Amino acid sequence: MALDFLAGLASSLPKLEKLSLKTTRSTALANLSQGEVENVSMTVTSFDDLSPDEHEFFQKGHLIRLEIERIAAESVESRLPDIPRNNPRLSELDVSVPPRCITTVIDQIKTMERFCLQEQEHSSLEKSTFGVSISWKDFRNICITMKFPENSATPNILTSIRMLKSMTSEMTEDLRELIRDYEWSIHSLETNELFNDEFAILLDNATQERGS
Repeated sequence: MALDFLAGLASSLPKLEKLSLKTTRSTALANLSQGEVENVSMTVTSFDDLSPDEHEFFQKGHLIRLEIERIAAESVESRLPDIPRNNPRLSELDVSVPPRCITTVIDQIKTMERFCLQEQEHSSLEKSTFGVSISWKDFRNICITMKFPENSATPNILTSIRMLKSMTSEMTEDLRELIRDYEWSIHSLETNELFNDEFAILLDNATQERGS
């Protein structure tokens, strides 16, 4: 097992401070102390192609940073929320999701953080600042940054949007939903010929409803 392998190497090399484990699907960098795994930072190329051994990293509480370059919509719904729950020291999550998943992830992360804070009340763990970056799979033209201050379930959210020259119907609907629900978080908006009257009205209506 991947974690057992790391733990075994750490115990046999007690003076070792860092250890990197690379596969075709992921890279894990472990910080070690006195022969034990202290924490792990991990980059995942394709979440759904990981082996059971690699999925172990999400379950044992060692993660402090995680980047996921690709994840299926089904895993966004069923598996992504468990990762921060199982890793209370996770302070940075960077995930690229399929279209129509962005607002789902935002809502999931906010719900998860409230859960973690409730659990913290019954444990000795202190919740650190938690940052989340969400973007479209294969694109970085939409990026949502969520920052949870220490011991807070209310995030500061900043959204940056750069419209592509062509977008699928799913992307267009995703953008509509994002503007409708989170227009107040938009701090950068780069438009093109696809930004039509429909988007302008949607943005104006959302702004008026919130009194901004």
